[in-house]
Amino acid sequence: MVSPDEARQNDIKEIRERLQNGESLRSCATLYGKRESTLRGQLKGAQTARKGQESRQLLSPVQEQEIIDFIKHEERCGRALSRGELRDLANGIVNPDAIGITIGRNWPDRFLKRHLGVKMKASIHLEAARSNDTTPVLLRRFYATLSSTVKELQIVPSRMYNMDEHGLQEGLTKAGMVLGDALTKRATVTESDWRNWVSILESGNAEGRRLRPTVVFQGDCLQEQWFPEHFPNWGYDVSETGWATQDVCLKWLRETFLPSTKPKNPADWRLLIVDGFTGHVSVQFRFMALFHKVQILYLPPHSSHITQPFDVGVFSPTKAIFKRLAKPFAGFNATAPIHKQRFIQIYKKATDEAITVRNIRQGFKGAGIWPISLEKALEKVVAPSQPPAQNPAPRTPQHQRVTSRVMPYTPKSGNELISQVKELQSQQEGYERNLRHLGTKTAEELDRLKAQNTIERQKSTFLQMEIDSQKPQPRQKVVWHPQARYPGPEEIRQARKLKNERIEKKRKREAEKEECRKKNNTIVVADESRS
Repeated sequence: MVSPDEARQNDIKEIRERLQNGESLRSCATLYGKRESTLRGQLKGAQTARKGQESRQLLSPVQEQEIIDFIKHEERCGRALSRGELRDLANGIVNPDAIGITIGRNWPDRFLKRHLGVKMKASIHLEAARSNDTTPVLLRRFYATLSSTVKELQIVPSRMYNMDEHGLQEGLTKAGMVLGDALTKRATVTESDWRNWVSILESGNAEGRRLRPTVVFQGDCLQEQWFPEHFPNWGYDVSETGWATQDVCLKWLRETFLPSTKPKNPADWRLLIVDGFTGHVSVQFRFMALFHKVQILYLPPHSSHITQPFDVGVFSPTKAIFKRLAKPFAGFNATAPIHKQRFIQIYKKATDEAITVRNIRQGFKGAGIWPISLEKALEKVVAPSQPPAQNPAPRTPQHQRVTSRVMPYTPKSGNELISQVKELQSQQEGYERNLRHLGTKTAEELDRLKAQNTIERQKSTFLQMEIDSQKPQPRQKVVWHPQARYPGPEEIRQARKLKNERIEKKRKREAEKEECRKKNNTIVVADESRS
């Protein structure tokens, strides 16, 4: 495939031949679709507008070519870069010591326009939308019940709550638009092979207040090594499948919801909106709720994507941010405790960014729960899906080759540079021109080395994370009463203390054994002068 620069040079060559054969400049300009003044400048060797703007770019052409090579390499390795990762890489080259991104948000678009050999493309097909099983009749009945309950019990936004469960895989990463070679349609991205399921109970009220979440791991008992050094004071539990069970939800009601939402006036009712899944709400759950003046309202079946506030406004951005933050850890294996530690850390960061007061309020508003609006729900009842639109036929993209001035010898060290400068100084003719060329090649080499150093640092960081992920983690069960309450930070820290004491005792025993072995292997040499 011929690049734009090569095509331009071929056109100039043909035009020169036509001019030598007697054709006029005007006829050649008309034939090749160029302005006469532009063609005259090109024949004299004038630079293109794009070439003239290179000195004003943040990155030199050499550095941008290094980035292009790295993009194609990472795509082949299954770690295709996203748009944000491209900005981070460029920022590291421009200013490695900067805190935060200094590259403009539109810089990737301009970069892709300059280099047609790479482009944004989808990594995989996006998940299909949920099927429509909700009817307007069920929605009208539910919103009528909601309206009458709110009026009868005098429910205000601060006492209107929603509890919902959503799940994530510990190694889940995001599939979306990534960078890669422009000749292929899609890029293969490596995903983590760790597929243990973790579910989280999230809850909040119509004013935007978020309650303490409950994280449910898959397993028989909580292990101390699942928790990082610093972990949030959430509720932690286990189940055989990783999904919340009736016992888990009952414990959530008793340990999280009731103490955290206790109204100032004991006579005030609270409204708790949940789905109708029988695996969540047991008889004990309903009884305890009613005893504490908590009215439970069930959502219509198969309608959580329309009527569930947290499903409407919270979980989608939470999962998107979680997948983005988990992507750097997807390319290598890790032990099970490391996966759980990272899950807690990444989910904490994702929820701090996604589960905000604004998003929770928007979820209640978008679902028509508060303010109560049947129309909000009815407008989301979609008709049967239409056949997908036909995509336009693909076009072969053009390529642009980044050219560089060629010199017979580029200095690779300080001594070589000094020797060439001395040699140029000894020359009388063309000294300034040769010195400029030498400076240009030296600057290009420095730019190339700077870009390569930034890329190598990223590779080194990736390898260090992989090494840390495969370190074995000693086990220590967290001792607490599962049916009574969640294990607190004290129980987890106590389990960690016992584990460290056990490791220290083992280390001392091994040191004593090594000392004894050295003593037994010592050879005593007699002094012959005394004999």
